Amino acid sequence: MEQETDLSAKVGNLLSKAVLYATQTKDVLILDATEKASRVIADIISSILIFILIHLVVIFASIGLGWYIGQCIDNLPMGFLFVGLIYLILLATALAINKSVIQATLINISIKKLIHG
Repeated sequence: MEQETDLSAKVGNLLSKAVLYATQTKDVLILDATEKASRVIADIISSILIFILIHLVVIFASIGLGWYIGQCIDNLPMGFLFVGLIYLILLATALAINKSVIQATLINISIKKLIHG
């Protein structure tokens, strides 16, 4: 009788520890997922800000370059046309590289950030 009570107490103690372990494991997994999600969100926000700043720099540099070339050739509209042609050449080069190569590179970077944090 005493052995059954002792065994019952041990089983009850083991069961309560198992429940506590499962709860703590769930909490750790939730914290880990929250940390990874917050890192991804922070990376996205910082990438958007960098993207915006780079575009502002490119816009103002393009305006400045177009203005400068226009003054050098005494024809302001032609200066901006030359800058436009430079961008057209860059666009053609980017399209020639192949869109799938660029996409594959971006996908690989995203997967590495998700897995390695």
